[in-house]
Amino acid sequence: MKSSVTDSSPVAVENLSKSFGREHTMVQAIAEVSLQVQAGEHLAVIGPSGSGKSTLLHLIAGLTSPDAGHVAVGGVDLASMNDRRLTLFRRQHIGMIFQSYNLIPTLTVEDNILLPLLLGKGRSRRDGHIDVLLDTLGLTDRRRHRPDELSGGEQQRVAIARALIADPTVILADEPTGNLDSLNGQKLCEMISKLRKEQKRTIITVTHDPSVAIWADRVLVLRDGWIVETLSTDSYSTSKELGERFLEVLSRDAETVA
Repeated sequence: MKSSVTDSSPVAVENLSKSFGREHTMVQAIAEVSLQVQAGEHLAVIGPSGSGKSTLLHLIAGLTSPDAGHVAVGGVDLASMNDRRLTLFRRQHIGMIFQSYNLIPTLTVEDNILLPLLLGKGRSRRDGHIDVLLDTLGLTDRRRHRPDELSGGEQQRVAIARALIADPTVILADEPTGNLDSLNGQKLCEMISKLRKEQKRTIITVTHDPSVAIWADRVLVLRDGWIVETLSTDSYSTSKELGERFLEVLSRDAETVA
C-alpha cells in the first residue's frame, strides 16, 4: 500500500506499528503511531520505561523496520530504499545523539565529530563548520583530546557536534541526559535549545524525565506503544507542573485500561 505521508515536514510518521516476539510472547512496542514534526520544531516523546520511546526513535532513524506504517524524512519514505541507500541517507539526513555517547575511544574529539563525513567522503565540505561547532559547544580547547580525557558533559557535547556536522534534516536524541548529573543535564538541555533556536534545527528527543521534556515545544506522552496525550509546553511554567500532568495522564490511562 502506498504511503500518504506528506513531504511538507522534515519528519512524518503514519500509522506506525512494531512488535517483538511471537504468539504468546509477542510485545506491541509501537501501536498505530502517527505524527508530524515541523521545520525548526523540538518535539519530545515522554513515557515510562518500556513505553516504546526508543523503538519509535529507531523506527524514525531507519535502524528498525516497522511491521506496518510509514516513516518519511525530508519527504523520502524510508521503506523505498534498500539497506545501502538507507545507510547513506541516514548519514546525510539524520543526526543521532545517544545516551551512551558512542564515541570512538582511539579517535580525538575532532575526528569523532568528523566521523560521519569521513565515512561519506565529505570532509572538505565541512572543515570550516567544525570550527564553529567546537566554539559553540565550548570544545575548542579539547579538539585534540580523546574521550577518556573528557568529562561526561564534554563527551555528550562531542556527540551533539557529531550529530550536527553533516547538517542533517533532523536530530534524534535518545535519553541524551541519561548519563549526566542533574546540573550537567540541564546545561545540556539549554545548549540543545539554543542550537535549535539559533540554527533552526528540527529535533526529536525521547526521555522519561519532565525536566528534559519541558525544553521542547510539544510533548507526546507514550504508554505501551500508544500516543495517549499531546501537551504544549507553553501551558506549563515549570517541569514540576509538566511532570504532574504527565503522571495524571499515565494514571488516567491505567484506570481506563483497568
